[in-house]
Amino acid sequence: MEENNFLIEFDGKTYEIPKENVKFQFGYGVATKYIKHVNVRKHLHLMGVVDENFDTVFEFKGWNKAIEIFPEGNIVVKVQYSGRDGEQYYTRYENHHYKIDGKKATLVNEFTAWDYTRVNDTTINIKNNVPNSSFVALYDVVQGKFISEKFTKIEEFEKVNEEEKLAKAIFSLPYPNSESNVCDIICYIDELGNIRTPLYNSHDNTLIDTTTEDFNYATSIEQIKKQIEEDASKRQDIEKTLLKSINQISKN
Repeated sequence: MEENNFLIEFDGKTYEIPKENVKFQFGYGVATKYIKHVNVRKHLHLMGVVDENFDTVFEFKGWNKAIEIFPEGNIVVKVQYSGRDGEQYYTRYENHHYKIDGKKATLVNEFTAWDYTRVNDTTINIKNNVPNSSFVALYDVVQGKFISEKFTKIEEFEKVNEEEKLAKAIFSLPYPNSESNVCDIICYIDELGNIRTPLYNSHDNTLIDTTTEDFNYATSIEQIKKQIEEDASKRQDIEKTLLKSINQISKN
C-alpha cells in the first residue's frame, strides 16, 4: 500500500483510497471508491465514513448514495433501495440519521424522503413521505428530533437582517370534494422552528395571532378545517334551496 493511501474493506476484499480525496468536516470525512463487482456485473460506487486516523467508522456500501457530516458525530445517509414488485422494477430512496460513537454508528431516525435541504450546521428541512400523512418539517440532527410544526412546504430561508433568516411555511388544507382547490395557512418560521408571524388563513383572509399564551398551531389548523367544512355544508344547503326554487319555477 502506498503511504498516501488508506485501506477499506468490502465483501471480503481490501481496497485502497487516496487520503487526499477525503474532505473532513467536524472530525469525520466521507470517502468513495469505484470498484468492478463481478456478481452484479457492473461498477459499484462505494461510500462510507472515516475518522481523522482514516479508520472506517461507517461501513462502505454500494447503496450509500450521499452522506453529509454534522457536528458531534452525526451523519445523514441517503440510501438507495432497488428491486422488483411483480413485473415492475423500482428504485426508491430514504435518508437515515446515524450517530457515530467511537468506531460504531447507531441508527437514530429513518426518513422515507427522497431528499432534504440543509438549513445550517445542525438543521435540515426534510419531507417525510409517510403514507396518508406526508409532511415537511425542520429536523435538528444533533438533537435527533423535529423542531418545527408540520407543514406542507417550507421555502428557502432568506435573510431578514444581519443575524436572522426566515422561511415561508405553508400548510395546505384541501377543500371538500375538490382535488385542486386548497386553503393555504401561511406563516414565517426561523431556523429554530419558531413561528415568528401571525398565521394567514386564505379561506377568509384573516390573521391569527401566534403570540398569545393559548395559541396552539395544531388547534388552529383544526379550527380552520372545521370552518371550511361548515362553510362547504352551508354552500351545499344553499345550492339545494336554489335548486328547489328553480324546480318550482319550472312547474309554473
